[in-house]
Amino acid sequence: MQEVNPEHTSSRRNKRICYSVLAVVTTYIVIMTIIGFVRGRDVKNLPAVDLSQNNSVRLLQSEEAVGPSLVLDVTNEVINGDDVSLYEYPWFVQLEGSRGYCSASLIAPEYVLTAAHCVEQQIKKGNPKPIDPATLTLKVGYMGEGYFKEKFSASEIFIYKKWNGNVGKGGDIAIVKINGKSRVAPATVYPKFMLRSGLYNWKKSDLKIIGSGLNEVGQVPDIVQDLDVKVISRWTHVRKYGWPSYSKNIVAVVGEKKNSGACSGDSGGPLFDPRANAIHGVLSYVKATKDGSCHPKYPSYYTMTEKYIDFIMDHICKSASSKDLTVCLSP
Repeated sequence: MQEVNPEHTSSRRNKRICYSVLAVVTTYIVIMTIIGFVRGRDVKNLPAVDLSQNNSVRLLQSEEAVGPSLVLDVTNEVINGDDVSLYEYPWFVQLEGSRGYCSASLIAPEYVLTAAHCVEQQIKKGNPKPIDPATLTLKVGYMGEGYFKEKFSASEIFIYKKWNGNVGKGGDIAIVKINGKSRVAPATVYPKFMLRSGLYNWKKSDLKIIGSGLNEVGQVPDIVQDLDVKVISRWTHVRKYGWPSYSKNIVAVVGEKKNSGACSGDSGGPLFDPRANAIHGVLSYVKATKDGSCHPKYPSYYTMTEKYIDFIMDHICKSASSKDLTVCLSP
């Protein structure tokens, strides 16, 4: 009678278990990939710039609404939008130019951060060309139609050199130098050494997006709105929204309230951490249905500022008025 080695039996059993687990995981990944493809085939990337020559920022707040607007119910009350306090975000900027209306943020006394596609004229042979700065108007401390602290024209526009017009690939970031110097305290952009220290994980923070724009009947809210959002992982994106087609320089966020998020006109607006007074993203795009309307059930996609710190520092830290800013500090 042949003697059975218990160690060999145990080894074969362990291998069978490993193969079974591997098969289950592989099957799950394949299924989720197929689901992701099916979920994503009816949506497309929509740069969130308002080309309608109306007002700028819109927060989409309703499953029934698919247009670029703050949605009102039958009593004309904003659904899920929160009025901000008077000049709660004094650095918030409305940017108006030949590309339409966008949002922006004051990050230095002389500089504003926004999306590249808000200020680009054309992209030729990999060299993005900005619009004429003289065509831009910037309203700092924008609170709503007719309410703002300061008004400037622009003197220079700097677009990230590798921006190629594809919002999903990243690089959708630009800096506008204002024609003058703002007296408003700017928002913070953190330098590399602080972000890499591990002491501050902004992706775990309670974040906000900020905006003010037209409702579904073409009216402008009296007061700027903000919305609580959270960052989702790429794996969560796969499970809930389909396979993520965005680069690692982009982060996806979803509203804390059901069917809420950014929409047309929000481009260039901030992903903001109130506790740190810090901007961590610039709105690049949202998802759209086949007819070009904003899709209310998908995330909003932000270009992460931390991935472009060198670009930001190279332009704003040369100015004497920026030398004491956090982003310009050296470790």
